[in-house]
Formats: sequence, structure tokens, C-alpha cells
Amino acid sequence: MGCQTMKRKNYKQEKMSEQHPTHARIIHSHLPIFRYDGGRKSVIYTPGHLAVLPSAGVDIIEQVLLGGNQPINDNIQNFIEELIAVAQRNVQTWQKMSHQPFAPECLTLYLSNQCNLSCSYCWSDDVQPREITQQQLLSLDDVKSSAHIVVENCLNKGKPFTLVVQGGGEATLHWDLLQKIIVLTKRIAADKGVQWWGYLATNGMVAKEKIEWLSKQFNEICLSCDGPPAIQDAHRPFLSGLSSSGQLERTASIIADSQCKLSIRSTITPGTIKSQEEIVQYLYHRLRAKSIRFEPAYQVNSGKQPYFVPKDARCFVDNFLRAQKMAQKFCLDFSYSGVRMDVLHGGYCNFLRESLHLLPDGSVTPCSFALAGQKYTSNNLTTLSQAIEEEKLQALLIPPICTTCVNKYHCVRGCPEVCILQTSPGKIDVTGFRCEVNRLLTTAKFEAAIQASSHVNEPVKNSPQEHEGRGQKSQQPLKVSIDTLLQNMPGEIDREIISDNWSQVQSIFYQQYRGLPQPIWSKNGFTDDGSAAWKSIVQRLHSRAKGKKISLYCHVPFCRGRCHFCDCHSIPLPKKNRKKEELYLQKVLQEIDAWAEHKALCLEKVTTVHFGGGTPNCIETNTFERLVEAIGHTFYCTSETEWALETTTERLSNKDLQMLSVLGFRRLHVGVQTLEESLRTQLGRQSDKAEVISGIERALARGYIVSVDLIYGLPGQTLKGFIETLNTLVKSGVHGFSLYQLQESPRNKNFIKRYADRKRDIVFEYVLFQAADQLLRHHGFRKNHFAHYARGEDENLYYTHRSRDEDLIALGPTSDGILEGYSYKHQSITEYLREDKHIAACPWLEGGIQEEEVCLQTLNLKQNLMTGAIDIAAYKKSGLKTLVDTWSSQGMVLKKQEPNTHKYELSANGSWFISRLLQQVDEVTPDL
Repeated sequence: MGCQTMKRKNYKQEKMSEQHPTHARIIHSHLPIFRYDGGRKSVIYTPGHLAVLPSAGVDIIEQVLLGGNQPINDNIQNFIEELIAVAQRNVQTWQKMSHQPFAPECLTLYLSNQCNLSCSYCWSDDVQPREITQQQLLSLDDVKSSAHIVVENCLNKGKPFTLVVQGGGEATLHWDLLQKIIVLTKRIAADKGVQWWGYLATNGMVAKEKIEWLSKQFNEICLSCDGPPAIQDAHRPFLSGLSSSGQLERTASIIADSQCKLSIRSTITPGTIKSQEEIVQYLYHRLRAKSIRFEPAYQVNSGKQPYFVPKDARCFVDNFLRAQKMAQKFCLDFSYSGVRMDVLHGGYCNFLRESLHLLPDGSVTPCSFALAGQKYTSNNLTTLSQAIEEEKLQALLIPPICTTCVNKYHCVRGCPEVCILQTSPGKIDVTGFRCEVNRLLTTAKFEAAIQASSHVNEPVKNSPQEHEGRGQKSQQPLKVSIDTLLQNMPGEIDREIISDNWSQVQSIFYQQYRGLPQPIWSKNGFTDDGSAAWKSIVQRLHSRAKGKKISLYCHVPFCRGRCHFCDCHSIPLPKKNRKKEELYLQKVLQEIDAWAEHKALCLEKVTTVHFGGGTPNCIETNTFERLVEAIGHTFYCTSETEWALETTTERLSNKDLQMLSVLGFRRLHVGVQTLEESLRTQLGRQSDKAEVISGIERALARGYIVSVDLIYGLPGQTLKGFIETLNTLVKSGVHGFSLYQLQESPRNKNFIKRYADRKRDIVFEYVLFQAADQLLRHHGFRKNHFAHYARGEDENLYYTHRSRDEDLIALGPTSDGILEGYSYKHQSITEYLREDKHIAACPWLEGGIQEEEVCLQTLNLKQNLMTGAIDIAAYKKSGLKTLVDTWSSQGMVLKKQEPNTHKYELSANGSWFISRLLQQVDEVTPDL
């Protein structure tokens, strides 16, 4: 965070503006609903809801929101109702956060003000080296008492304990104290069964053996680096004046080679404001950063001239956006914390982050800069909560001049230069540099959304003259570009159906709801570390009800070669190097032995054994047979158990198929991806179209149930080629299709980067998916999972285990399972295959988390969605029938065409927006 003093400071206000300049205007009398005009199209926005619509349509919506009596169609009415509902939730959420008790779940420590660098922009009162007395160092007793309180809160909330060792000085200068703090807090968390998560901010001037040790202790280390050596050495030299860049690069290299996440915090000054792209390049290529945050230099000392003035805002933002675009090419997490539109937040004080800051003198504050609020010693923490809650109400009170600003719920409001606790609410300066930067960044986001939608016309374009009254059928909107996409569609695909589906979702299409559903731990983190997770699983095994069937998943993380596009958790396994394969087998067999100790579980019938990867059958036949036999001998597998395998078309020879048949496999999940020859070469696939079909036909002839994976959104993919791929595979006789949009992750970043010049067309991908849905339904395929279409023979048992209320036993690296509502995940491939792990540490889990009560209540409802079907009776019983009615009106679900049925099925639109639907269930359920 750079060097910062722990003393209270005052900031001299500049002349206040009489009028609040804005780039977006509010269009509701009391709700945070905003409009931004970009010519023929406009943005309607409230936090969590952004839509790009024709400006003429927005005129109508604005008139309705302001109380006008306009005739509108059902689509516009539904859009307005959803918009108002989201805005109301924002207001309610802000009020709830403002009034909820302060119960910190993060402990942030500042060990001292001492530092070994002399940063040019440091705003500490005293940056000179000085002798540190015991009274100026953070007390271990204060850490202990504060940690106990925070860990207790984490235990009550079911969340991990977070330790942040922050800047303000260089923590690693106090090596003995830092080590003791890490050991102490880990022990306190472990004693309560709470997972520990650590973050260290450092300037990187640390000895090699120390940074190696720290990289093993912390989950994330953030280095302060302002750019290439010329910039770093000018901004952040040693106190002696010597350069620091060489030492910093050595430190970064050690962290990057470890399992610890490396993030970088860069301070931007007027001298480097135009060098932001260059800085990103250096941090990525040279330091190998995973995450980068840019911050304009803080200026809170009234005795110094400000670094930035309002006219600098445009230059900063223009260069920041160019740097952001470059970071996106590198798949980097890149941010600026002044305005974060994806989260509701106030200033840098941690009132909403539930973080307790402990300062070197033993005082406690929620403020990141220790500028605001009365401080309290750890000896009287019992009075801390009430006092901080009073300050929180003041800090989160939106000043009158900010009430009409589009950033009212996600802006630091000039902090740290301006402290809202020390400034009259009516005197907040909204003409300053930081406020202008925040508004410009928000405007840039709106402009980007408009540009992204520039090739389509939106569905709400209408005028009062187009309708005789609400409820009548609206005129067809203009669909120039969507028609262009559909004009070459083969006759078997009904274009009008896709056009109608598109008109129902255009208004929400560009919101961030598209993506694969994520497990509970990806959002909330783990409450238990690996050791505690296994103990929790064992406890549940002892009390587990008998007679409950189980499913089993085994992850084999190897492939003969890694395909360029693949984002799966797998590694290449060269023929000449079988050491990892042998080590893997040893570890999995030890895991199976650990489960075998629980006899009751091993007597429960196994519905399916699913092998995923990777390519599980690419390992040596003898190794694979030993693994299969160990599972079959340990768990209660019957003649009805479905043995399923994920594989490739290259592993469908007669020899392979014979071996699998002998072992009991009867379902194959084959990664085809595409039959377009040019794309297969691009993806690194070895077999051609004819070989693919030949392998599938061999498997079908032997009686296997065959399902295939296809990807849409590939660079250079064509509509014609995609339809031909589907038709060819349907004719071959396959039983199922899984349709996956191309995913982008660090595991396939080189492939994504290689084709970065071919910009993805999300609407084109939508059309591909819609066409596939229609074609497969026409040929008798029905969903039994949101992304899987199957004929009756393909039950897709592994992906639907939760709909049968079956626990999932997971084996192998990165695999995740669930037992009695407890979700757990295995360690990464690297950690799992470490040779120094002893059998006593088995299984090798990363962590676990108990699903909350509300989550358990909605689990079956959400599983209905995941498996493509909705039992309206269950939703009605849970008070969610209105939600299903809304989905039905939006075309997300369709009533099943069966006599006397009250069940719905997921439509193509519903599958596309599955994450959105699941989120809505979570949002509505707690209020019932």
C-alpha cells in the first residue's frame, strides 16, 4: 500500500462546487436508476443490472418511471418491473449493511512505520530511518486478543479467518514478530476449526530464504512495484539511494515459482500516467504477476502540493483503459479500487469489509488509513463494536450532493484525501481528481456496453403509436444484424423461433449472467482446511443414514498431449516419463484405502463410477486396470452400476474398446469438440473427421452408450460447419450431446491470446446455441442437464447425482465431492503429486464447507434447474411459484408438452442464463 502514517491527519478542502457534474442522470424519483445516452442507444443502469437499449425505447421507460401513463407492451413492462426490483434490493442491501453489527472476519495488522525504502510520493510524516522501540512495535498480546475475537466471528459465520499483514512500514523488517504472528493466528484458527487465509503486502526487499518461507505460509503476496527498473528505481529507491529493482525481480521470481499467488500494486504518478501500458507489460512478462492494481498516488498531507489535479483525470483514465485492454489479453486480474461497479462499497475504510485494523500502538480502527474515527485499544474491545457502528452509519451516509450520482453505491468519495467522517456531508468536493476519474471510468463502461451491442437492434424500440394498448401483440422490432446471422440458416432451423427467443432476452443480454454455475466454495471460500475437512467428512460418515446410494468420481489428470483450447485440470504425460503416473496411482490407492475404513459407506450401492480428466485411459493399461479394480473391490458396485469414462476419439481403437468392456465400462463421454477440419487442426486434434466418426461407430457397434462434447465460440467457427457437425453426429447414432461455450482461463490463455485479434461475437454464439437446441430437440433429444441433450438410453448419471439425493465420493486431484451437505475439494495437481506427502495426510484435500441452511432449502429447487426440469409443486411449496411465472413470461422455462403435467423444462434461453436463474433463487429464498 506504500508507506503510510498511523496518525490522524486533516485535509484542507478546496473550494466546493455548487453543482454536481455527472455523465449519467437519475431517472427515478427515489430509486438508484440511471440513464446514460450514447446517441441512438442508451444505457439503463442500477447496480447489478445494465441494459443497452434504443434511445427511443428508453424515452418511454423513463416516462413510465417518472410516473407517466404510457402504453407499453409486456416485454417493456417485465423489464421495468425487474429493473425496479433490482434497484429496491440495492437500497435495502445498503441499509442492511449500514445497520448490521460490526463483526470483523478479517484481521489487518500494521507492524510498525519503519521502512527500508524512500518512496518519492510517501505521505508519511517521517520517512527517515529511525530506531524502533518496543512501544512502537505491534504487541503480540494485542494480536492474540484481537485474533481470538475475529476467529470467533468467523466460526459463528462459517467463514475462513483472514490475516492481512499490510503496509504502513515494511513488515518483514520485524522478522521474529512476523513469524510469531503467523504461527499464533494459524494456531488460534485451527483450535476453533476455522480455515486460515493469509495476505502479505511487502516492498519485496526480503532475503531469499525469508521470501521462500513466506511463500509457503501466505496464500497471496502483494508486491509494491511501480514499473520497469527506470520507474521503480526513481520512485522507490533504498534509503541509501541505491536501486531496488534488481532485488524486487528476484523476490517476484521466487513467489511466481511457488504455489502462492503473486499480485502487484503499482502507484501511478503524473510522471508515469502515460506509461500504464508499459507497466502492465513489464509486470506480466518480467515479474509474472497474476493480479495487478493501479492506484494514483495518495496525497493526504496538507503540507505538500497535490500530485494530481482534476484536469489530469482524463489522461489517467485514457491510459488506464489502454492498460486494461492489454491486461485482458494477458488474462490478468486488473483493477483500480476507487470505483468498483461489481460491488457495493464506500470509502477505503473497511466498514463494509468486516475488517479490524490493529495499529502499532495497540489501537484499533476499521479505517485503512487510520485517518477516521476514534481509536480503541484492544483492552476495551467490548466497547468497540457499538462505537464503530455509529461511525459506520456516518461513513455510509450518502452526502446530498452524491445522491444523484451514478456511483453513489460504489465510490470511495475522494478518500483518502477527503475523510467523510471529518467533512460536513454538504461540503464534499465532487470536482476533484478522484471523483472525476470514477465518473469517467463508469462512463467508459457504459460506452463499451453500447459498442458491444452496436451490431444488434434492441427489442424495446417502440412508440405510443405502435400499440393500441397494453396487452396487445407488439409490432416486430427491427432485427437487421440478427437477421443477417440467420439468413444462411438451413431450412430445418426455424429462424422466427430464434428471433422470438432473442427478443425476450435482449434487454438483459449484456449483463454478466452468462457462465457456468460455480460450486459453493468458489463463492464463499472454505471454512475448513484440508485436514479439518477430512475430519468433518469422517464425522458425517459415522452418522450417515443407511440405504442411501452413492455416486463416485475419479479424476485422472493426464493426457498424451495438452490440446491448445483446453481449460481442464490436466497435464501432459510423455511416454518416457511415467514417474508422475506411478505417484498418482499410489496416492489414489491410498485415498481408496482411507474410504475403505468406513465399512458402512462401502456397503452402499454405487449408482455410477465416472472417470474424468484429462484422458483417463491414456495411462498404462496395467495402471488403469489396478485403479478400476481397487474401486470395484472397495465400493459396492453391482451389475447395475454405470461405469463411465471421458475420453477422446484417438482412444477408441478396437483394443481400447475391448479393454474397457472387460473392465465393465458401458458409457463413453467423447471429446469431439468440432468436425470442421480447419478448426480441428487449430485445436491440436490429431484425428480427422473420418477417423472421429469411425471411432464412434466402433463404440456404438460394441453396445456402448456414447455421448459427445461440442464447443461453440471457437475462433473461426462457422454456422454452416457447426450445423453440419451436429447433423453428422446425430446420423452416426450417438446418444447424447454436451454443448459447451469456449471457456477462457489461465490454463488456455496462450490459445486465447493467439487468436485475440478475432473478437468473439457473443450474439453469434447465442445463435449457434439456439440452433443446436432446436435441431437436437427436433431429433428427439431432451435435456437431463442444462448443457446436456440426451436420448433415453443416456441417463447422464454422474451429472445428475444430486437430483437423486446421492452423495458424491471424489478421488484424485482437483476433484470435488459432497457428503451429507458438506462440499469438499481436493488439492491441485502439483500439490497432490508432491512426493513428500505421507499417507498419514491422506486424503489430500484443499478444504471443505458446509452448505448453509438456506442453501440446503433451495438445493433441490436449484438441482431441478441444473437438470433442465422444474417441478412446479416443489417451487409452489417453497413460495417460489411467482419466480417460475416470471421465468415463463421471459421464455426461460417452457411447460412440458405432456397431458396432465404441471412440470416445466428449461428452454434454450434458460440454459443460456442458467447462472442468472440460480442466482435469482438464492436472492429470493432468504426473504421468504
